[in-house]
Amino acid sequence: PEILKPPEVQLPTPPSPAANPSKEPNFAPAGYGWNYNAERLNSRYAMIGFFALLAVEAIAGKGIFELVGIEVGNGIDIGF
Repeated sequence: PEILKPPEVQLPTPPSPAANPSKEPNFAPAGYGWNYNAERLNSRYAMIGFFALLAVEAIAGKGIFELVGIEVGNGIDIGF
């Protein structure tokens, strides 16, 4: 059996006037969108909210569903 090889690929060369830039551009970090600072801030707010929920449940002595009026812990009532 003959082993097939992929065809050779010749990459195009850039046009002759194109050259590498002489110096690196100076970009300021983004203050919004998907960046490290936004993710860190979001995770901190999530932790504060989670522990605030735990504190509310501990003070009230009920779970969050019971606090909003949803009855829990009685199983599924399917009429048997």
